[in-house]
Amino acid sequence: MSANTLFSIGNIIKKESLISIDFQSERKLLVLESSQPYPGYHGLTLPKSKPDSLYLVTKMHYSDEKIIRAIQKIKREHSLPFDGAPGSIELNNQHEDDIRIKGATYEQVPQLLDGFMNHGIEFAKYRKVNNYQSLISIRKYFKIEEIAEHIYHDWENKTFYYLTIPFLPAWDVFEEMTKQIKYNIEENNFDAALCSMYNQEGLIDFVRIYDEKFSMDKMMFIRQKYLNILAKI
Repeated sequence: MSANTLFSIGNIIKKESLISIDFQSERKLLVLESSQPYPGYHGLTLPKSKPDSLYLVTKMHYSDEKIIRAIQKIKREHSLPFDGAPGSIELNNQHEDDIRIKGATYEQVPQLLDGFMNHGIEFAKYRKVNNYQSLISIRKYFKIEEIAEHIYHDWENKTFYYLTIPFLPAWDVFEEMTKQIKYNIEENNFDAALCSMYNQEGLIDFVRIYDEKFSMDKMMFIRQKYLNILAKI
C-alpha cells in the first residue's frame, strides 16, 4: 500500500438526469434511475439489464448509520452483490433523502426494497417522474491513491480521478467553471463532480473527473485551470 493512499469517508456532489421506474409490482414505491450518469462525458452506453445507478427515495430522513447497517444486513441475508450508500436528491424543488444503489439488476430491486423495509426503512410512494436534472449528494467510502502530486486515482473505479482544490465552490459556480475549461481544452470529453474526504487534519476537497481515456498531462492541465479560476473567487 502506498504511503499516499487515502481510505476515507466522504461526500460526492454531482448532477445527473433522473427518471422514475415503475416495476409493476404490488408495492408502488418511488425508485429513480440515472438516465445519464456522466452527462459531461459523451459516447457512454449502459447495459439495460443492469442500470448504472438507482435511487430508492425514502419516506423520511434516516441516519447514515441506520442505512449503512441495513445495507450490511441485506448483503449478509441475501448475498446480493450491490453497493449502497445514503444520499440526497432534489425532486420538485424539494430535498429528498435516498439510498443510492449500484451493481443491482432491475429484477433485484423489489428484493432490495423488501430487505430495507424489513429493517425499518420506509420509502416514498411511487409517482411518475419525467426525466429531469437533479443535484445529487452521496455519502460513501473512498479508496484513492496519489499517482502524481495532487492527482489521485480510484482503486475500484479505474475511470475516476481526483484533483485536489483549495475549497469547494457553489455548484452553479462550479458548472460555469467546468464549461469555461471545456472551451479551452481540445480533449474536453470528461465529466466533473465535486468531492470532499476526511483525513487526519480535516477535509480535503477535490474535483472528481470521469474519463475513459486517461492522460496525466490532461489531468494536470484541468486541475491548473480550476486553480486559476478559483484564485479569482
